[in-house]
Amino acid sequence: MDRGCRNRSYRIAYPETVSALDRRFTIGDLSKKEYALLMNVFGRDRLNYVVIDFDEIEAGALVRRYGLRGFDAVHLSSAKLLNDDENITLFFPSFDEKLDKAAMAEGLNVLTPGA
Repeated sequence: MDRGCRNRSYRIAYPETVSALDRRFTIGDLSKKEYALLMNVFGRDRLNYVVIDFDEIEAGALVRRYGLRGFDAVHLSSAKLLNDDENITLFFPSFDEKLDKAAMAEGLNVLTPGA
């Protein structure tokens, strides 16, 4: 893995972010100009990210172990792989209580809203 000070992102972050921005634009939370700006910035910036994959077997085990949804288990599996890099301090962002508990049980530092 690239040990330099670069942003890291899960492989599924791009479609997840595009989906979230699309939803916000569709319901009127973002103007056409804001939507275009965010898509352009995100599209450009993601080229500088180190992409982290996930272990599908581990993700399946996390679903069974904690009752997670599929993509939540994929995020957690990716974070666990990234957390194995001793040269970084990982904070796992989540807005889901079940996912928070699973991440903490797996030894991750969970960054929750308002913390």
